[in-house]
Amino acid sequence: MADEIFVMSQLKSVVQTKVARGQTHTLSSKGKPGSHQRAKKRVNPVDKCEAIGSLATLSATLAQCHASWVTRQSAISQLGRAEKQALVDMPASRPTPLANHDDYRTGASNHAAMVDWRNYRGGNHIAPARQHIWPNTSAAYAVIALMESMISIERGKSMRLSVDDLYSDKESYWPDQLLAKAKRYGVVDDASFLTHSALPVSSSFPNIAHLQAHDFITGRDIRSVRFTTQHELLDITDRKHHLTHIGPCVGVLQVFHDFFSYGDRVYQRVSDDLIGLQCVVVIGYSDFEQCWFCQNSWGAGWGQGSYFKIAYGQCQIDTTFPFWGASGVQLPTDCVIGDLRSKYLALEGEQGSLGYPITCEIKTQDELGRLNHFQGGSIFWTPSTGAHVIHGVPREKWASMGWERSLLGYLITDVLTAPDGEGQLCHFEYGSIYSSNTTGACAIHGPIREKWAAMGWERGSLGYPVSDVLPTVIDIQKAK
Repeated sequence: MADEIFVMSQLKSVVQTKVARGQTHTLSSKGKPGSHQRAKKRVNPVDKCEAIGSLATLSATLAQCHASWVTRQSAISQLGRAEKQALVDMPASRPTPLANHDDYRTGASNHAAMVDWRNYRGGNHIAPARQHIWPNTSAAYAVIALMESMISIERGKSMRLSVDDLYSDKESYWPDQLLAKAKRYGVVDDASFLTHSALPVSSSFPNIAHLQAHDFITGRDIRSVRFTTQHELLDITDRKHHLTHIGPCVGVLQVFHDFFSYGDRVYQRVSDDLIGLQCVVVIGYSDFEQCWFCQNSWGAGWGQGSYFKIAYGQCQIDTTFPFWGASGVQLPTDCVIGDLRSKYLALEGEQGSLGYPITCEIKTQDELGRLNHFQGGSIFWTPSTGAHVIHGVPREKWASMGWERSLLGYLITDVLTAPDGEGQLCHFEYGSIYSSNTTGACAIHGPIREKWAAMGWERGSLGYPVSDVLPTVIDIQKAK
């Protein structure tokens, strides 16, 4: 209930701002700016009835028109007209190729009779519903939901990407524009966006106004999710083939007044009152029910937990507007390769203590090995030593000494817990680093290390080192 009250209050605020700026407009049923007109009838037509007021009146109208879907009251259905217009305020002037709907009933033999990516290829690949409240953002929400689904389908992972990162209030309102932006620049996850801003943002997006001081996300190239291929699907055969063999799509539909009160079953409009355009995720279809399965971005309180079915040919979803898809997901972890990747995955990848990579694979300074730095540490590899991980205080100490070019050389072990259970250690080609809470990190090497090892390391009578190996006065004099 608190979320619904917040949504309604924010929409009222948006409407007041838009009215003050003179930014409200109307649409015709053909999707162009203008007066409300009767849309051309398509498949499965129902007799259009007159003005629809309350939920009870709409239910009676559905029965009169022999429509099969049912209504449901929600925070969305109770919005005023101006708030509803703000919710579906997607630009209508974007030129788009006309869809080819000649074969929407029969389809082709190379696609399934029914697909639903909530239960397909071994699981549910659709992310939980989100709720958009700012104008012009339904396309951003749909594109993000599509990318999250493709991550699940192609890579078997669950990620929550940042809608705020993808969205800007310039001209990137339509799905193809936002997909092109995501393909080129990538999209970071929510956690990364909390501390950085991907692109300059506008004051019209008040929930991220405090991020305006940050111009770009540090390390965007290796923090973001991208994809290699953007698809534009104009005919029904291509759409069903894509949904069967690749994944969900993004679509656009006209939103009429009755749609806000949708509850369940296959939607067919009984209203001529066109409110605006909305971008949704098409997650499947059924040739048995002659409909598309879709997810909206109006929150879990609307429809069937944000999902709805819409009949083929309705609201121009497949008769005017294309579907758009994406494939070839590239994750931030893809920049970790070879033996470094094997080590990373053995440590549970991004879910482990290292987190996400913050660099792609880099040659070591002496060019004998390779390394990746991560949020929580580093992995170094050479053909002779293999791949080893270092983090925390030992890593800071080694870095201060010059990494692999220091007198210690390369790692030959990971960071280990000391046998006494109190400290940490890691061994290198030519020495070791030992650390504890009381002594800090110290480097030990050469004959002194050999003697200390013979005495039982930190468990011997000397305990932990409290300094690095230091030169004697004679050594200093000789150096002069």
